[in-house]
Amino acid sequence: YERGVDVHLVVSHPNSCPADLKMTEAYYGNGWTVEDVASEVIKSIKANHPGAEHDRLAGLVTVNLKVTYMRSTCGPVDWEETHGKSGNHAKFFCVDDAAFYIGSQNLYIANLAEWGVVVDSRAETQKVLEEYWNPLWRQSYELVEAAERDLDVGKVLEGCGVDRQCPPEQAMTEEQWEQILLRKQATMAGSTERKLCVWLKSAKGLRNADGLGSGSSDSYVRFKLVDKKGRQVGITQESRIVWDGGANPEWQQQFEFEGLKKPGEYTLKMKVLDKDSLLGMKGKIADWLNKDDKLGAATFELRDLKKSMSWQHREIKVAARWFHNSTLRVAFNTVGRWGK
Repeated sequence: YERGVDVHLVVSHPNSCPADLKMTEAYYGNGWTVEDVASEVIKSIKANHPGAEHDRLAGLVTVNLKVTYMRSTCGPVDWEETHGKSGNHAKFFCVDDAAFYIGSQNLYIANLAEWGVVVDSRAETQKVLEEYWNPLWRQSYELVEAAERDLDVGKVLEGCGVDRQCPPEQAMTEEQWEQILLRKQATMAGSTERKLCVWLKSAKGLRNADGLGSGSSDSYVRFKLVDKKGRQVGITQESRIVWDGGANPEWQQQFEFEGLKKPGEYTLKMKVLDKDSLLGMKGKIADWLNKDDKLGAATFELRDLKKSMSWQHREIKVAARWFHNSTLRVAFNTVGRWGK
């Protein structure tokens, strides 16, 4: 906006899916149009320059910001013959024709280990531009007649009023959380790995371990998977701490136990703890001096789970005291790879 930098983007078609997979299995475009992408860029400019003029923003879209769908010339699988489903799985960014990144890093939530490299070499960048980017841009944009190019400036500016961001976590409904987590699981649809996904939602009726006048419990949950002989499988995992969460803390976190050989024989141990501190102090030293209080514990046998891509919801009792019951609301997902 300030220096007139050109930004050129090539994106997958909104409905692009690899091979014959379904949208719930692999979805390169994620439904985003070129106008959606350009609108988010303009919204970012407006956020940093509140006084930006409408006409100038419109000019940026036609001159500096160019977004197009990927096109290729591959005969029987040419972009026109795939009915707008062409997609590019590579994540490639180049800056000032001097350095570039290429790897697997997605710009949306994906339950994957991301890897990539940054090459800070003008010579190597020029080679990549000549062999990869320039032919791609030429076919996707430069050789396309102006009247047939994908981006509609009017739709871009109208789309600046659309909120495409997720609501804050604390404002999301359980149904929204479930849709997000199901979408994340869909990225593993092609995997044969046996794993357990745990969705920690919330707790109800936890006791106050800090005592009168010391605030409410700072709750967190510790998960450990063991086999039928009591030997631990994988690593111990812990939730975030809900400071002063009271009797009904909410986490809305997901955890995964991967590489399971015989999950039907395993038991998940859950322990709810209060992150204690010395005389109200928080920090590593205080935590070392004062042991965390146990608010409750429970076990869950994985053999009770079904072989399904759907979340299987449970409310598990984690404490049973005189006049006091505590429950933990969790859900489990076997990603359709194991279960009864």
